[in-house]
Amino acid sequence: MTQQLVRPAADIATGLWTPTPLWEQIDALTSPGPGVVTSGANPVSDTLEVKLSRVLPPKAGDQTLTVELQQVGTGNVPVLVGLVQGTRIIASQVVTPGGTFQDVVITLSQAEKDQITDYADLRARVVAGYRTVSGTTCGHCTVLPYQWQVTIAGLSSPGTPHACTNCEGLNHSWTLTWQPNPKYNSNINNLGDPDCLWDTGDAPGACDNTTYPPGLPSMWLIHSLQSDWVLKVVNSAQYGPVLDASWNCLGKNVIGLNGGTGECLGWPASVTVYPM
Repeated sequence: MTQQLVRPAADIATGLWTPTPLWEQIDALTSPGPGVVTSGANPVSDTLEVKLSRVLPPKAGDQTLTVELQQVGTGNVPVLVGLVQGTRIIASQVVTPGGTFQDVVITLSQAEKDQITDYADLRARVVAGYRTVSGTTCGHCTVLPYQWQVTIAGLSSPGTPHACTNCEGLNHSWTLTWQPNPKYNSNINNLGDPDCLWDTGDAPGACDNTTYPPGLPSMWLIHSLQSDWVLKVVNSAQYGPVLDASWNCLGKNVIGLNGGTGECLGWPASVTVYPM
């Protein structure tokens, strides 16, 4: 089996990280110095993103992303580490680095490998001072991502007389943002805790909202009254529940399909939500 080593090749985003060019500093084969870059002081969403060198699609074996991190300031600073293709997160996790260098290793699952369609467009992303939600309790989680990402693929519209005429419009990566005071609060009281809700904002859905008022997001993730986690696609499908004890507060979560309305065809058997 031939091993392929993917190396940094160009800067996509530098934030307040130094010294630049970042990719050259962290490439162990070309770095003129110790191969270390540093975020800005007291970082807040300070994003480093580097394009990775092109490789042939691997035929077998593990595919891993390894990032070495060390905290040099005070306090516990959350850091997101992710593998990205274009704007879509392939895999990610949130960690709190210690005072010495430690490896953060992300090993891709088969489902994550299958999401990669262009090995020439892979990037490594590191966000220092990653924004989290704290001060509220959602089941056993006291700290959670401010945003999650979920990708839907394979949907089609069944045609008239169904209300959903734009199911294909759901086939992309969605950003779910924490909503501390959702404007449709009265419509979710029967589902769960409104302090533990992430949604797609004003993004249009696939269906005419005949059950809910105009302006309701097309998708939301919520910690439910049954103390589990549910991903709801309005008028279309539900994923979950996932038991609270099994929920990864700052990492990826796989949620299985729990039924569709038939308004859209081809729902994937499961989806994965990632911190972003």
